[in-house]
This record gives sequence, C-alpha cells and structure tokens, in this order.
Amino acid sequence: MMGEELNASDVTDHGLLGDRSLALVDTETGKVVSAKNPRKWPTMFDFRAVFTTPPVLGVRCHRCG
Repeated sequence: MMGEELNASDVTDHGLLGDRSLALVDTETGKVVSAKNPRKWPTMFDFRAVFTTPPVLGVRCHRCG
C-alpha cells in the first residue's frame, strides 16, 4: 500500500510514530497482505494509507489495543 506524505513526524525507539500500526489481513488465509506477493494482491498499490487523526506520542491507538 502506498504511504502517506508527511511534513513532520515524531520518531520513537521503534521508528516513525504510527508507522505499521495497522495492516490489511487476507480473510481467507489470515495473513498480512504484503507487497512481497504482487501476484496475490495486484491492486495493493492502488490504495493509499492516511490517518484521519494523526497519532499522538504517548497515546495508544484505540484500534491497536
């Protein structure tokens, strides 16, 4: 999936804040969708990930657990 263009970001010990916080999961296999298998998911790069509300340092995502 294409990423979101940022003007700025917080960097943590684990990398960019919010990076890889959510994923697409193939409901048939239960595996995370990956660009490493373009034959299986050929339209993955037709989509772009965008936060509707930017992540905040020190606040856990309510969807992430």
